[in-house]
Amino acid sequence: MNDVENFILDWVFKTSGKTVSPLDDVFLVGALDSLNFAELIAAIEEKFSISLDFRDLLDWNSVKTARGLSTFAMLP
Repeated sequence: MNDVENFILDWVFKTSGKTVSPLDDVFLVGALDSLNFAELIAAIEEKFSISLDFRDLLDWNSVKTARGLSTFAMLP
């Protein structure tokens, strides 16, 4: 696990009280809704001083997991 993935998992737990694995679909398991997801994106951007640009994302399913979102966040 990397720092971003750990941050996401901790943030999801603090927000929802649900423990999810890195490969769990956070929407499917009921850990996040769309508003929480937007808040999570803002928290990631602030914590890691990055800007996530979803304009070129081709597969939204790829960012529904902590692992997928952290991988996306670490792309150059």
